[in-house]
Amino acid sequence: MEVREQLGDTTTYTVFFSEDVCEGDFKLLAHPSLGPCKEIAIWVEVDDKKVYLVKGPVSSQQIKLVAGGQGSELQVQGADNTIKMKREEREQDFADVDDKSIYSTILSRNGFPKTDIKDQGHKNDEAKHSKKQNKDDLNFLRNLASENGLYFWIEYDEQGMETANVKELPLEGKPSLKLRINGDDKDRNNIDELNISWNTDVPTSVVGKNLDSKTKNKTDPAVDEPGQFKLGEKSLVLITEKCRQQARSSPKPADNDGRAQERSKAALNEAEWFIRANCSTSFDRLCKVVRAHTLVEIEGAGSRHSGPYLVSGVTHSIDAVSYKMQVELIRNAWDKAANKNGLSGLGM
Repeated sequence: MEVREQLGDTTTYTVFFSEDVCEGDFKLLAHPSLGPCKEIAIWVEVDDKKVYLVKGPVSSQQIKLVAGGQGSELQVQGADNTIKMKREEREQDFADVDDKSIYSTILSRNGFPKTDIKDQGHKNDEAKHSKKQNKDDLNFLRNLASENGLYFWIEYDEQGMETANVKELPLEGKPSLKLRINGDDKDRNNIDELNISWNTDVPTSVVGKNLDSKTKNKTDPAVDEPGQFKLGEKSLVLITEKCRQQARSSPKPADNDGRAQERSKAALNEAEWFIRANCSTSFDRLCKVVRAHTLVEIEGAGSRHSGPYLVSGVTHSIDAVSYKMQVELIRNAWDKAANKNGLSGLGM
């Protein structure tokens, strides 16, 4: 089976079956538990505890039939329960309520009673700009969260109960695990290759003035630099001191300067992820499960590229003999102080 987690996206899964003729029929193809809208949960056991990777409905099948039956294959595909939020197109006007209430309303009517929502105190005043929904719940909620610098994702407890998160990324938390390259006899490698790329050709500030078409008031969306927590010592603003890039603000209406600047900050925060890396590991080597929306510590990549990274994606590939993880990472700053004995993370 394969489970794909991605920052800011729905988690998907594919379950692979070998199929054969049994009593004159391909019985798995019509099995009731593998049909449309049937829920599948995928979990692994770590230290005698269940770690749920995904839970949600089946959406499709891919079938290969071989003459005689032997060698036939079935792939069952689906996604987590956020996919249900796309089923109905809605039109609704959210007036005189704050954004947290909008998130709560949408999540509640889609079967997510347990939530963790960041309260930013944003009120949608009917006299100025109410919040109008004219799309499905999933895209509307994600778009609203993105404007406010928030992310929407699902977490599970040991019983598979879901918590719907609408909040900032946990950048100030403690890394959940270490991914090590160039280790030693004491601290052995758990990855054999780390691919890193960076691109500083992105904006670090927002400029311009907006005119509110409804109130005719001017708003100031200007922001000098991204405000999110940095995962390294040297930020993108410092790195690009002699070649900084600006972006013009979005013309989207905002009630006040603070709301306009919140959107600018969110856009800059997203652009600030200028370092990307990827590697592969296995549960046998790591003894832990890597999850999206968490921090990991890279060791052994030198002073510039060792340090904390955000996990932006994980592909879990599990079969009868192995559990492999393809990990995607992002970072918004570089450099880590050199140890007195040599370069950080290289054991020198």
